[in-house]
Amino acid sequence: MFTVCNGLGAGELTHTLSINATNIGSFKNCTKISGDITIIHTSIHGDPYTNTPKMEPAQLDVFKTVKEITGHLWIQTWPESMSSLSPFENLEIIRGRTKRGIRTVVVTKLNIDYLGLRSLKEISDGEVVIIKNQNLCYTEQSHWNRFFKSETQTAQVSENTNATTCGPDMCFACRDYSRGESCVDSCNILEGNPREAVMNKTCMECDPECLRMNGTATCRAPVRVSSSVKEKTLDIMLSTFRDIIDEHLNINTASNPFQKSQRFLHQQQL
Repeated sequence: MFTVCNGLGAGELTHTLSINATNIGSFKNCTKISGDITIIHTSIHGDPYTNTPKMEPAQLDVFKTVKEITGHLWIQTWPESMSSLSPFENLEIIRGRTKRGIRTVVVTKLNIDYLGLRSLKEISDGEVVIIKNQNLCYTEQSHWNRFFKSETQTAQVSENTNATTCGPDMCFACRDYSRGESCVDSCNILEGNPREAVMNKTCMECDPECLRMNGTATCRAPVRVSSSVKEKTLDIMLSTFRDIIDEHLNINTASNPFQKSQRFLHQQQL
């Protein structure tokens, strides 16, 4: 189901400056946000002057259904208990049709360890700024070039942590293959346990009912056969087996009445 919701600067949020505890519920089940997303200090900690309450970190999970933002994404405050921007883990496109100045993506002064934007495929327009995130891993400027649609787009990346201190579960994107939330050099195709198949550079575990092979792939895809399919397959096999027996009996009993009676009894048993 495709659901479009207004972001900041559109519809009922036209004059709203940031996401907060009072409006975040309007993004429930949204797949596309027409407008902007801005998260600042008052978004998370509330604002006593406007009687805006604090936001619970779990409330941010409302963004997990979002695949597209037509405007910009600006985050300068984030819950201390969250180590990544995982609520946006399914976000694929940030279009940058409305920007702050020339900027479409800004992530600054957060205590996160990794971005967690694992589904991001495109930043259509505007600049990217990832600065002053002291614990943030794997944010090299070159990582962003593959998301840009124009050669004029640039990324400003500085004052984040050194990549040598980062782990394989903190990668922005995997160079080789991914397994779960971590990057790996290879999948368990010919050796290792459990055996795996590769789908879109992702290691997928073979169905446990697959016969483990040595020297060749155990499975081509992690397809699990349901019980109903198995039962249907068994019925087809039994039917075929009966046909083979019947054909054999027809050939050998064409001229023998005694064998014909035995064939009739055999059919009843089947």
